[in-house]
Amino acid sequence: MDSHHATALQHHKQGNELLALGDLAGAQREFETAIAIAPAFGGGHNGLGCVLHAKHDLAGSIAAFREAIRVNGTYGEAADNLGIVLRECGDMTEAKQWMLRATELEPTNGRFLRHLADCEPVAADDPLVARLDAVATVADTLPLESRIEGLFAYAKVLGDLGRLDDALSTLAKANRLRRETIAYDEPRMLQSFELLARTFNSGFVEATLACGDPSARPIFIVGMPRSGTTLVEALLAAHPYVAGGGELTSFERCVAAMPFVQAASPVSELRRALRALGSAYIADTDVRAGGAARLTDKMPFNFRFVPLIFAALPNARIIHVQRNPLDVAYSCFATHFVDNVPFSYDLAELGRYYRAYENLMNAWRDALPPGTMLEIAYEDIVADVKTQARRMLAYCGLDWNDSVLRFYDSKHPVRSASQSQVRRPLYASSVGRAAVLRARLQPFEDALGRSL
Repeated sequence: MDSHHATALQHHKQGNELLALGDLAGAQREFETAIAIAPAFGGGHNGLGCVLHAKHDLAGSIAAFREAIRVNGTYGEAADNLGIVLRECGDMTEAKQWMLRATELEPTNGRFLRHLADCEPVAADDPLVARLDAVATVADTLPLESRIEGLFAYAKVLGDLGRLDDALSTLAKANRLRRETIAYDEPRMLQSFELLARTFNSGFVEATLACGDPSARPIFIVGMPRSGTTLVEALLAAHPYVAGGGELTSFERCVAAMPFVQAASPVSELRRALRALGSAYIADTDVRAGGAARLTDKMPFNFRFVPLIFAALPNARIIHVQRNPLDVAYSCFATHFVDNVPFSYDLAELGRYYRAYENLMNAWRDALPPGTMLEIAYEDIVADVKTQARRMLAYCGLDWNDSVLRFYDSKHPVRSASQSQVRRPLYASSVGRAAVLRARLQPFEDALGRSL
């Protein structure tokens, strides 16, 4: 290894460390320095692509990943990363080609296999089935992360083939292994929901009416993960006046910067602070809106802040998406989430979280004025998409446009666990899918505390 390459490698290492800490500007400087020192070092280009992806510069990240592959044709990680971004942009054909290339370069890399499996439904004659069968036989010899990811991939394919019981057995192994790697403080999480319900009650709502930023741009889409929030956003973002923002962290970050929400304050001070909160959110999302009249924010966990959203942004729209709890449970348990969903890897913990979510939404219904929030069922959308799309557009103050029915052709980026599903026309196979597994999902139902 020559001195230039060694120096570039050091900058690459520092860039990865800064990227893990969320310092995108610092990470970008390190990766660009690595590239300047050693232009043929693929790691620098791949790292730059990761930073640009995190900054939502998808065109830039695609170019960087392509360059990483150009200078290093056997770079599996860059090929997989390129496939991920292309899939977000809706180019499913080329995305699959690059993900397939990544698995050819590293046949037992569980992460690559999972991404490929998630690309589209897998048929029995797909070569991926035989590849995953082979990987499953040696799973116990693989590094832990690759073993977990590979098991999630195998379970997904088994589900595609209709072998749901086998899929759930495989998922049980994958989730048990993943849960062992996660620090999840369940009592603290559940207590935080109770505190939210006590704090943002009807008295808070009455004291803060019409005090926030007047912008009508935001459309918040909330609910449990895997409840259909991505589908609702896809429908709305296909409208020419709506930009799809994806799962934005803006509102929670703005709340975290406003300590007033944690303490009793004079009403006049509280109202001023809430208006500042709304204005901060609008400023933080300006770039994502790109001048559009409406911007969707489909961070599902914003369900925790519904009265606060109403106070800070009284003209925003809030759509609460609901789905059969058993289907949500199976879909969450079948998904290897990147982050923020630590409760999903144990069915009993998932059931207790779901119960707390339901209790909180009931508290919000009691606290908010009627009509503040539009509630819509995933199953109703699948049964009659046009009627439900009209409801949503009317609630958002938007005229009808036929483009919403062709949501799967839209090129707006989709960055969520459901990105592959919303690139296809609506299908009903996921409605009630988990019913046949009810006995195997009993820990969820028991923890939920009611019969489904």
